[in-house]
Amino acid sequence: MFDDDATRVMGETFDSAVQDVEDKFHPRVTYEIIARRIIIAAWKGERDQRRLRDAAIRAINRLVDNGNQAASVGGLFISATST
Repeated sequence: MFDDDATRVMGETFDSAVQDVEDKFHPRVTYEIIARRIIIAAWKGERDQRRLRDAAIRAINRLVDNGNQAASVGGLFISATST
């Protein structure tokens, strides 16, 4: 599905985004949200690391803005209190 360069960019973007939001939610929730948003954006053709990262961070910020309530992110129904 993704070539080697796209996979590299996605991995680097994931690491960068996790560092920026690691304290907002339980790590598993954070990782799932970030990974899904990066994969969805890359699947749609995005390859720019900044834009991939921004998409992932926006998904996290939407949860924060909603008071950490349950939300659907990229088809994954999650709650900030999920473990």
